[in-house]
Amino acid sequence: VELKSSNKNLHIEQFAKPGTALQVAVNGSKFVAGCFLDEAEINLQRVEYLSASSLREKNQVFLENKGQRVRLLLTRVRKMLNELGAGPSASSSSKPPVFSLTFDESKAPKIELCSKGVQVLPTGLFDGS
Repeated sequence: VELKSSNKNLHIEQFAKPGTALQVAVNGSKFVAGCFLDEAEINLQRVEYLSASSLREKNQVFLENKGQRVRLLLTRVRKMLNELGAGPSASSSSKPPVFSLTFDESKAPKIELCSKGVQVLPTGLFDGS
């Protein structure tokens, strides 16, 4: 469940925004729980629910556009890693190098080798494997 709150006495549809649809798509929530608070944001007045499936349908074009942007970004990142000699064809060692992905002022991706000692979480840490 994705939680959203508001002190405006509106309807659950106020949470049916593209950004919320993207959050729900990424984190796998089945519902958005809209928590409506009093004006002081202290007391819970009511809770309404919005299904993730209806949120996806309502924002389908937005999500498709984001997916296309991510696909293009991943293609570019793979190419950059291959140029650095760290792509899928690179020799397999016990500890592969760790890279940092950032974006410059024009929002173009930048990949840099991290300093020694930087580690990443092990594969499967959160999925129970």
